[in-house]
Amino acid sequence: MARFEGATEASTITVDAQGQFFAGSTLRVTGAGAITLRSQEIDFVGGTGTVRGAGELNLKPYNANTTIDIGSPTPGGTLDLSDIDINALADGFSTITIGRPDATGRVVVGSSLFKDNLVLQTGDLIIEANTLIGQDVRIFGNLNVVSSGEIVTNDDLFANEITLSAVNSATFHGTVNGTSSTITAGTDGTGDILFDAALQFTGAATLTAGATAGNILFSANLASPALTLAATAGEITQTAGRTIASDISAVARDGITLLTRADHIKARVTGAGDLVLRDDNAAPHVLQLGGTAANDILSTAEGNITVEALGNLDLVRVEANGAVNLTGNEMLAKGVVGSPAVFTGTTVLDNDQTTFGQPILFQGDVRMLRDLTFDSNGGSITITGRILAADGTQGLTLIADGGPVLVGGGDAEYLRVENAGSFTLGGALHTTGNFEVEADTIALNAPGRSITTDSGALTLQPRDTIAGIDIGRQEAAFSLDDNELLALGDGWSNVQIGRTGGAHEVRIESARFLDNVAIHGDTIAVLASSTQQGVDGISAVNGAEKNSIILQAQTALSQGRRAGITAGGDVTLVADTMALDPRSANSIRGFGTLTLSTSSAGVPVTLSDATETGGLHLTSRELTAVNSSFAKVR
Repeated sequence: MARFEGATEASTITVDAQGQFFAGSTLRVTGAGAITLRSQEIDFVGGTGTVRGAGELNLKPYNANTTIDIGSPTPGGTLDLSDIDINALADGFSTITIGRPDATGRVVVGSSLFKDNLVLQTGDLIIEANTLIGQDVRIFGNLNVVSSGEIVTNDDLFANEITLSAVNSATFHGTVNGTSSTITAGTDGTGDILFDAALQFTGAATLTAGATAGNILFSANLASPALTLAATAGEITQTAGRTIASDISAVARDGITLLTRADHIKARVTGAGDLVLRDDNAAPHVLQLGGTAANDILSTAEGNITVEALGNLDLVRVEANGAVNLTGNEMLAKGVVGSPAVFTGTTVLDNDQTTFGQPILFQGDVRMLRDLTFDSNGGSITITGRILAADGTQGLTLIADGGPVLVGGGDAEYLRVENAGSFTLGGALHTTGNFEVEADTIALNAPGRSITTDSGALTLQPRDTIAGIDIGRQEAAFSLDDNELLALGDGWSNVQIGRTGGAHEVRIESARFLDNVAIHGDTIAVLASSTQQGVDGISAVNGAEKNSIILQAQTALSQGRRAGITAGGDVTLVADTMALDPRSANSIRGFGTLTLSTSSAGVPVTLSDATETGGLHLTSRELTAVNSSFAKVR
C-alpha cells in the first residue's frame, strides 16, 4: 500500500504498490514529467483537478490479469477508477494510459469523461450500457485502445481520433463518434467487426477485419469523408443504414454489399463472391465507380456486380468475371466489362460493347457519344428504350451472329443490324443516314409513317440468300405485312428489299411505298389477292415525286391478275423469263422509262405471239398491261 495524505509535487512520480495507492490531496508533476502508478487499486480523493501534470499519466494494475472498472459501471473490477477518481484528473496531461501492454484482464467502462488523450491497454474491453439518457463515454482528446481480447461497446462513445485494435472481434452496439478512426479486429488473424449502431467520423476512417478469417457486418450508418473497408479473408455486408462517404475503398474475398450515399467508390471482391451497391443519392447527383488509377476499379474475380442508384452513374472502370447489372437515372458507361452487361436507365456510351454469346441488355435509352458497335457473338442485343445521338452525328452497328436484336426506336445518324436471328423495332426511328437490317425475321412495330430519314437509304434483307420474302403478306419467315409497310415514312433515297444477287422467292401483295424501291430475288411474283392501303400489287406513287420501281429477278418475274405495278417515275423489270397479266390492260403504269431486260447476258428477248422458244418472251396480249403513260419503253 502507498498513501499520500498531503500535497505531493515532483518532476516525476513513480509508485509501485501491490495493494492500494491512495492520494488524499494534490498530486502534481512539474514540466513534462510523468506520473506512473502501478497498483491493484488506485484512489484519488483530493477533489476535482488535484492530479496534475503536462506529461504522461500511467495507471497500471499490479497484475496483467487484473480486471478494471472505469467510470460508473456495475461494480465487478478489482481496480476501480471511479467517477471521483476520474474527476480528480486535471486537464493537461499529454496522454492518460490505463492498463499495461501485457494486459489480459477485462476492462469495463461506464459513463465517464476524460479531458485528455486516453490509451486503454486491456484484455476484453466492454463499454457498459448506461440506463440514463445522456450518460456515455466522452474523451475530449484522442482514444487509443489495444485489446488482447475483444472490444464490445454497448453505449455511445465520443472522442477525437479513435484507434481501436483487438486480437479478437470488435462489436459496437452504441454509436462511435470521432474526427477520424482506425478500427482493427483480429490482429492475430481472426476477428470480425460487427455493429448495429452508427459509426460517425468527420475525418478518414479505416476498418480492417482479420487477415486469416474476418468479416465486416453491420446494420447501421457508417459515415466518413474517406472510408476504407478491408475484409481480405471474409465478406463486407451491410443490411441496413447507409454508408455515407465522399470516397469509399473496399476489398473483400467473399463478397461486398453496401447501402451507400457516396461520390466515388472503388471496390474489389477477390474470391467467388458478388459485389452489390445500392446508392440512394437522387439525381442530379453523380456516383463515380472506378477511376483512372491502377487500383481504382469496381471488380470481381468470379462473381457478379450489381449497382442500383437513384442518381446518375459515371462508370469509369467496372469489370466482372460474371454479370454486370447497372441501374441508374443516367449512366455514362466509359469502361464496363461483364457477361452479360445489363443497363437499366438512360446509358451514355462512348465505348463499344462486346460479349461472347452472352446478352447485351440496355433497359432504357442509349445516348451515344460516338459511333458505336455492339457485338454479342451470338447473344441477344436488347435496347428497350431509344438510341439517341448526342449531337445527331452518331450511329450504331449491332452484330448478333444469329442472336435476336431488339431496338425500341430512336434518333441516330445510322442504324445497322448485321447477322441477326431476328430484328424487332419497337417504336419510331429517325436516321439522318442509312437504316440497314440483315436478319432471318423482321418486325417493324412502329406507328404509321414513323420510320423516317433525312436522306438515307433503307435496306432490309434476310441473312440467308435463299430465304423467301413476303411483302404485304406474312407466310414467309422474312415478311413485311401491311402495318409494317405503313410504318415506312417518306424521304428515303432508296428502299431495297432482298439481297443483291439473292436467290429469294419473293411474293408481293398490295405493297405501297413512298420512295424509290428495289426488290431483289430469284423469282418475283406480284400478286393482287387482296387490296390494302388502296393498292393492288406494288406502288411507288407519292404525289408528284418521280419515284421508281425496280423488280430484279434472277430467273422469273410474274404479274398476277389485276396486280398493278405503278410508279411515279421509272419502272424496271428484270428477269430471264416474264409473265405479264394479259387480262388487265394498263396495269403497269409510270411516267418515266419502262425497262424490260434479262438478268443473264445472252438470253434472247422476243416480242411475238408465236410459240415461245425460250428466253424473255412477251406476247402482244401481255404487252397490253403496259400503260401509255411511260415517256419511253426499252
